[in-house]
Amino acid sequence: MALAHLSLHPETKGAIARAGGIANCVALVNGNPNAPIVSQCCKTLASVAMHPPNKPLMAGKGAIKALVRLVQSVGPDNLRVDDAALACAFEGLCNCAAGNDANRNLIVELGVMSTVEYVCENWTDPEVLAGAAKLIANLAYGNVYTAMMCLSSHCEEALNVSIKKGGGDSNPDVREAAMMAFANLSNNESNQTHVGASGAIALAVKTLETSDDPKVLRAAALACASMGHGSFVNKTRMGDEGAIRALLEVGDIMDAKCAQACCFALATLMLNQLNQQIMIELKAMEVFVNLVEDTESMDVLLAGSMVIAALVPMPDVKKRILCEGRTLPIEDAGGKAALIRCKQWVFGRKSPPDWLIATLAIFDISEETALQEQYDREEEAKRVVSEDLFMDNRLVDSGVTPNQFQDEFYPHLDLFREAVADIRPAHLADSLVEMADKLY
Repeated sequence: MALAHLSLHPETKGAIARAGGIANCVALVNGNPNAPIVSQCCKTLASVAMHPPNKPLMAGKGAIKALVRLVQSVGPDNLRVDDAALACAFEGLCNCAAGNDANRNLIVELGVMSTVEYVCENWTDPEVLAGAAKLIANLAYGNVYTAMMCLSSHCEEALNVSIKKGGGDSNPDVREAAMMAFANLSNNESNQTHVGASGAIALAVKTLETSDDPKVLRAAALACASMGHGSFVNKTRMGDEGAIRALLEVGDIMDAKCAQACCFALATLMLNQLNQQIMIELKAMEVFVNLVEDTESMDVLLAGSMVIAALVPMPDVKKRILCEGRTLPIEDAGGKAALIRCKQWVFGRKSPPDWLIATLAIFDISEETALQEQYDREEEAKRVVSEDLFMDNRLVDSGVTPNQFQDEFYPHLDLFREAVADIRPAHLADSLVEMADKLY
């Protein structure tokens, strides 16, 4: 316990490793029959593993192997692994995996995933569930192989069970960690489809609707953004599940990081025309534009501008709309002014991104320009048909070319986050403190 408390200080983590603390803790984890001692040793290893230079030592000294074996030995007949020890073991593996791909691969190859799934589905202790979810999140972070191994062990279904047993906002760590895991698991199109079909989308939307914790809401919004990034299927699923309404309601809160995450999710969802129609039916464009114009956060202003840009059609579609005598709903809502504010405030001293320049150029297309181009196309069609009687003028009368799908506004990697299992000191009983005072 004393070593665990000492390891909480950043300056002691390296000293403990150099003094042989990792090897001694590993020996106790492997052989001590006392659950409280095993728990404190796991806590010490988890704390020491937060120091980056110690991460290779955790593998080299056998700490990762010992923690995996401890987790795998869990069961009703193993009294040396209680809930506290199991939670600390998960936290140790979580911190070993953070920022180290070699450790991620080692943990997965030691076969821990089936036990993680078993624990998620059968345990109710919130610290154990949060530790397991954080471990999944860190194993899947930026690594396609380990994410695939997690999915092959049905960890996404186990996370669904964990959330339902987590107790809502009374245990926010479980929900936040599970949402981070969903976001990290969705790191390619195949995995996105797999996670989206598991019920994760419905749980993410429900979390947005029911939680009041900003950290949980941010994690749920980033999960929606990650599952939908570049995935037409998941964008449609989220629209059907009510994600757009939920994100709009959450995005109006005062927490800037949470609002930015909601804007990221809306920006990717609005690249689906079906979802754009939902936005129109909710009559939310003007409200959203006002939110973007009034925000004082540069991050929210930039992310919100991405949503506005996603609602602007391609140039040919804009011209056709103008030729039909209609206007753009996002233009009527004041979207252009919001984008100009973004250009001036966020990119005042640097070049704006291509999507912002292109969107402002589309806003600048006038009705006169659209009508003149349509007239020129019609005249050209008549000339071509007059020269070739076999030419069908229907092929050239509209002049509208097929629109390509818009690219995403930000890299998928921006949505991934690693979890850190913060180590809390054990509560010292008053009698123990009095005894220590007498001894010293």
